[in-house]
Amino acid sequence: LPPCTAQPITCDVQPNPVTNGAIIVVNGDLKFADGRTTKYAETFCINPVASAPGQFYIHNHVFRIQA
Repeated sequence: LPPCTAQPITCDVQPNPVTNGAIIVVNGDLKFADGRTTKYAETFCINPVASAPGQFYIHNHVFRIQA
């Protein structure tokens, strides 16, 4: 991608009781330096780090540009 900034519009979080993590879905706009914008959707799963209480890691990540 060319340089851009992400402008999140919505963020939904669903707890995952199996892993004590969460599934997160974000929708928003990507704004490019030339003024163009396009929609994006991002979904990722976070799980706790077993050896570091209170810390999480990204287990799965999906990023989709809705052109």
